[in-house]
Amino acid sequence: MGKREHKTGLACMFTCVLFLSGLLAHASGNEAPVRNAAGVYEIADGRQLVYLSRHFGSAECPADGHYALTADIDLSGTENFTPIRGNFLGRFDGRFHAIRNLTILQPDMATVGLFGNVGNAVTQAVVENLALVDVYVLGRNTVGAIAGALYGTVRNCYVSGEVHALMHCAGGIVGRLPEIAGQRVTPLMRDCFSSAAVICEGEADSQGGLSGRLLSDNGVIERCISSGEVVGRNKTGGLVGQVSRTGHVRCCMAVNRSLEAAPDSRSVGGAVGQAEPGAEICRTAVWEASGPRGKTVSDGATAVSSASFAERGFYENFGWHFGGLWSWRETAFGKGYPVLAGFARFPFGYDFSWGEPQIPVHVRTRSDTSCVTLRLESGSEESGIAYCVMRADRGLPALAVWSAEPEARFDGLEPATAYPFCYKVKDRTGRESRWYRITVNTRYRVSTDKTPRNVAAVTTSDPSVSLSFGWTTYDTTLTASTVWIVPERDSVRLPDCLQRRGTGRTEAVRGTVNKRLYDGARTFHRATVGGLVPGTRYLYRVGDAESGIVSPVHSVTTAPASREEGFGFVYVADLQVDNPLSVQAVRRTYGNILERMPEPAFLYLAGDMTENGYNYTQWDRFFEAGDTLLRNCFVVPVQGNHDSDGDLANHFPAVSSVEGMPFVYSFDYGCVHFIVLNTQYWEGTCLDRQIAWMERDLAEKRRRWNIVLLHKALYAATDHVDDEDIDFLRGKLAPRFEEWGIDAVLMGHDHSFTRSFVRNGRNARVPFLGENGRQVFRSPSAPLYVVNGTGGISKWYHKILYDASALTRVSSGYEFADKTSAGYDRSLREQSFTLVDVTPRALTLETWSFRCDGNDPERYVVAPYLFDSIQIVK
Repeated sequence: MGKREHKTGLACMFTCVLFLSGLLAHASGNEAPVRNAAGVYEIADGRQLVYLSRHFGSAECPADGHYALTADIDLSGTENFTPIRGNFLGRFDGRFHAIRNLTILQPDMATVGLFGNVGNAVTQAVVENLALVDVYVLGRNTVGAIAGALYGTVRNCYVSGEVHALMHCAGGIVGRLPEIAGQRVTPLMRDCFSSAAVICEGEADSQGGLSGRLLSDNGVIERCISSGEVVGRNKTGGLVGQVSRTGHVRCCMAVNRSLEAAPDSRSVGGAVGQAEPGAEICRTAVWEASGPRGKTVSDGATAVSSASFAERGFYENFGWHFGGLWSWRETAFGKGYPVLAGFARFPFGYDFSWGEPQIPVHVRTRSDTSCVTLRLESGSEESGIAYCVMRADRGLPALAVWSAEPEARFDGLEPATAYPFCYKVKDRTGRESRWYRITVNTRYRVSTDKTPRNVAAVTTSDPSVSLSFGWTTYDTTLTASTVWIVPERDSVRLPDCLQRRGTGRTEAVRGTVNKRLYDGARTFHRATVGGLVPGTRYLYRVGDAESGIVSPVHSVTTAPASREEGFGFVYVADLQVDNPLSVQAVRRTYGNILERMPEPAFLYLAGDMTENGYNYTQWDRFFEAGDTLLRNCFVVPVQGNHDSDGDLANHFPAVSSVEGMPFVYSFDYGCVHFIVLNTQYWEGTCLDRQIAWMERDLAEKRRRWNIVLLHKALYAATDHVDDEDIDFLRGKLAPRFEEWGIDAVLMGHDHSFTRSFVRNGRNARVPFLGENGRQVFRSPSAPLYVVNGTGGISKWYHKILYDASALTRVSSGYEFADKTSAGYDRSLREQSFTLVDVTPRALTLETWSFRCDGNDPERYVVAPYLFDSIQIVK
């Protein structure tokens, strides 16, 4: 055998080995997509698609790979598909195949769809030529059938089924086209059709037939059709819920069978719910009969009749072309409608029956812990009514099951669960109403657990002689709310020491992000203890005096009587505790704090303690994360935009000094007078009333140092800087802070660190000395504004471009900032906290930063380090 023949023989043998190994791998259950000779990862069945979702980012399933379907896939046997998480950075070509019966049930997950994120700020990833048929996608927020967030391109795609969000931002195709810092891509949705119903359960905003939000600079949605129903609360549109001032919606058609928003909604439209000034909404039409039930606003679209939507020339006048991706399907009398040519086998017909007069239907509901009963009442004048009530777990049913009985009962249900139902009626002539939707909650079971939980000591107006205490019990029968407290130095057993009776209030509570679902009840206890000795460490317990069930022993120290005594406190912002992973991350923040300041005077929480302030599961997690630190000091709470008034007060019974406004108060500690403002109350006369109170308060109680505590940052180097409420707050408060000689304003809200000495909207250019890595400022002539980063891991913001000429008291280009952790194309994605040390002569702030491993918060990616150190000397 010659060399050539020998090489050929080896090549054939090697090819056979590879072929056999491939067969063996397949036989042994290797379900990874198969990489062909062109480098494309081919997906032929549901097992391979599931493998991609579970191993995305691995060597077998690279994030930037080119994937293609080679056949239709039916996922009806996959009960809960895991979304392809992370950022997909490649190309996914459906090759005109369909994925049927995709079911995603992720009620606690954000950014949910077949893909979590398509692309990123620098990579224009693509999903194309794909049909998702009869999908059901359920997520917490930012939910879409194809993707939660679209940074790249989605084109020539078809979607039917239902997209369901428990909170904000839901769309039939994608949840949102997000704002992008340092943008090098153009988010694009083109030539897509969705008949998917888009349902939002929560109280939040942004629901659209195609996308909940279009926020990216120059993001484009064009030549797309939405024909499904859209049910939302606010910023609700047939195509898009919210479009930013740089977004573009072109040549799109909204033929939604229904569009429903809350009666008090301020932003809802047939095509776009809210279009900011400057947004381009052009050559876009909306069916005139699909008007929303809420208040309609002009969204730049043209309202047309159903007859116009059946004419080919109408679309051509709006810039459509047929013969390529779109074709024209003829019906009788020269009418028809457009279909995506590659998916013509699927339903595209529009249901214009919604525009016809409807049979009036009323529904009455009853429920207990295990059953729901619905009774229909029709106002039709025709006799012989037939009724239909059905579960709607996966959207509207294809067929109605009729009954002569107006009442339907559903048994065997789980307690404290939201169940969706749909119903319709039919009269004697055969005329049917449309489908109506309703969600009914089964009742919760009442717990008998009497254990005191979520214990906190809270400042009063004079924490040197009094403190408030709050705690929670699941049991709702306890009435003898009691605090037992004694100085640590006394050798008296706590049950025999000073007792103070308090009060308890029972409320139904929500343990999920569904604001309408009450799944339990709790009693919230509070008691205020006066007559304490300044500067004294106390031991205390809380519990019920009659049952004898009490908490473990905790400790707290009152403020000193002396104005000359130095102290240190902790300043942390925007923990936004949510899931178990965030609990571990926040616990790590507190652990780092206690390593550097073992006995802080108090813990200042600058707002947004949980992601959803009405969610008591998240409050349980908040206290679980901070249990060690909360046992060592009292809390100074500020209300953030994620904090609900009553729910925050249930845990932190803080004093309020302005009638009708919670969490507006002041207190003294040593040489400092602290003023707490509530930036949630800024509209109408609310802010003026807070300012008037603050002026009176400072006139009476000014001390060596005067520090304001509030949530929403007046001066921050990130994307809230041009918000309407921030601009209003800044215009009203900043001049007063300068006039009244406020030394420092400690804030939150922006999730990125910013430090500034600001006067009249500009950097005050205060000179400083450098001492061992610390900047020392002597008697600055302007207030110090500090925005702490986040003590949690919820999110980090970037800078945005803003128009300073349109804003109040703010210079252009973030000139006011001395130091920041964010840029236009980056943000320091690290947790942070600030330790504040105060003496009559000096105010010192040390901000520490670190980064936990996202999958294992017990590990550091970046070990704690001193990010910023600043001192003001008087």
